[in-house]
Amino acid sequence: MATKKYSLQQILEQADEDGFIEMLNQTPPETWILEYNGFKYLPVERVEFLLKTIFKSHKIGVLLSQITYPYALVNVRVNYLDPISGEWRFHDGVGATEINKPEDGGAATSLPQAKTYAIKDACDHFGRLFGSDLNRKN
Repeated sequence: MATKKYSLQQILEQADEDGFIEMLNQTPPETWILEYNGFKYLPVERVEFLLKTIFKSHKIGVLLSQITYPYALVNVRVNYLDPISGEWRFHDGVGATEINKPEDGGAATSLPQAKTYAIKDACDHFGRLFGSDLNRKN
């Protein structure tokens, strides 16, 4: 069964829960998908665009950020107003990155990078549109 494609206008007007879930589980446009060392991903600007477009009321909070040399670790919570139920809900995400050399900015650049990974990890829970299945084999 083919997945129905939705326009941005249809996404904004979507009110039916089944249709909303179906919309979140459509494959993102190929032009949005990037690849690095064989790993497919959506750039954070696409994830943020979707978050702002679909879930107009949302908040991102950092639950944990720490340096455990040689890694920067971040845990975030993405709170969002469910457009169907009108209830506040959340998804948690984790991100880690190796700390860069001090001359490259060290922890000052590694922590924000880990936060970006954590936000994308939390948003994966929304569905394929947010990039959840890009690297799954089955």
